[in-house]
Amino acid sequence: LSLPEAFSCIALLDSRRHDVPFDKLHHAIAISSTDSLYVSTSLLSDPWNQQESQDIVKITEWPQTTYEVFDGCLDDRFGSTSLHLRFTDDVSGIDVGPSLCKDSMVYLVEALISLHDHKYWVADLDVNKSLQRASLRRVRSY
Repeated sequence: LSLPEAFSCIALLDSRRHDVPFDKLHHAIAISSTDSLYVSTSLLSDPWNQQESQDIVKITEWPQTTYEVFDGCLDDRFGSTSLHLRFTDDVSGIDVGPSLCKDSMVYLVEALISLHDHKYWVADLDVNKSLQRASLRRVRSY
């Protein structure tokens, strides 16, 4: 299954009623259904260690940061760098068939990830597009 197809299946099985068309989920990297969060492992993994397959993880609690074993280098290259996640105002309902409710039961919500250095904005990141780029590849270390 492709990632959009898997998210569509999860939405149907988890909610037991919302058949979200997978063609509406091509840019999705996570979905929230009932009280669960399902996230593509590409968002949770270091691109250096990226696997070929696209797995999905159900998040039950937010993971704590794990640190690599200290390699002896005292370089701090990202001490003032931070990533910020926020929702934009871009929200659209998805038609999932007849319902007794007036409002849409399923929404696409756009999230924005921005990179900051100290308190200054540097860039907005398109994680999905970045992970699909051919120029993102592992460089062999010697």
